[in-house]
Amino acid sequence: MKLRDGIEVGEDSVTFSGRSGKHLLLSLLLRTKFREPYEDITLLNDWIADLAIRLAGELRIGEQQTFADDPDTRHAVARLIASKGESLGWWRMSPDEKIACLQLAAAPHRMTSESMEEIILSIGDEVDSARRLVAAADQGGRD
Repeated sequence: MKLRDGIEVGEDSVTFSGRSGKHLLLSLLLRTKFREPYEDITLLNDWIADLAIRLAGELRIGEQQTFADDPDTRHAVARLIASKGESLGWWRMSPDEKIACLQLAAAPHRMTSESMEEIILSIGDEVDSARRLVAAADQGGRD
């Protein structure tokens, strides 16, 4: 079955071709990746990021936008990474690996160094807050 230009549905596949097909696929990827609330399976997915970067490059879509340049987005990303930190390996990452992970989250957009620094600090704050909560609960349970 053939749909609009650039989209063809096969027995067990969908093919996006040409500029219009690639543009539609990129739009779908970006809407899925950057839909709130953010989910690690899309925001921190390396193959989605790689495909979005490739498509954006091939389509030459304007100047690269910034991601996480507002406090609410930075906080949401920090909370997501803090909650998935163990499975992501965040606690074992070097500073450069943490920056690469945040750039992966932003791809195909870019993230400023200020946003990355704030997110990294916020992740630490999230963990410290959780530690205080657990300590207070432990203390309350003993009384």
